[in-house]
Amino acid sequence: MDLATKLYAQNSGELHDQTKFSFLDFLRLCRHAGCFRIGETVRCQRAGRQPFDTGGRDDKPAEEVFKNVQTLKNMPAGRLVGVMNGWTKALGVKCNHCHTLGAWEKEDEPAKQIARDMVALTSRINGESLKEIKNLKSERPSISCYTCHRGAVKPETAPAPPAQPQ
Repeated sequence: MDLATKLYAQNSGELHDQTKFSFLDFLRLCRHAGCFRIGETVRCQRAGRQPFDTGGRDDKPAEEVFKNVQTLKNMPAGRLVGVMNGWTKALGVKCNHCHTLGAWEKEDEPAKQIARDMVALTSRINGESLKEIKNLKSERPSISCYTCHRGAVKPETAPAPPAQPQ
């Protein structure tokens, strides 16, 4: 399974099982049936902006279709926006948290680089660190943005332990 598929599966909150009709297979079927385009168009019209149009290049690498793609360059362009929408839900934000609306390629939002760095961190944890932990109950353990963020930009932390009496 390629990295883009793994990241998509992790960020969608669905497990990817290649032995059955998978969630990704379902998404591909919906994409070809036009389901996403309809939903995306309605959401964008409500927000007062144009939906993303790949110009029929859904299967081309994202870096060939969109400007300034630095992470997930090889992901099919037709899936990139869906993955980013998953990130907005995981962090409880809208597109303008990382992007300048209408000028998506601009680098004027610090959160955009933070997101890139967090994707790299998540990939390292899933690709290397989790494999080193013995006796995990999951055969294929993984984390996603939602694992920590739970719908908030700043993840909650555990309260500090009480001070020791003097």
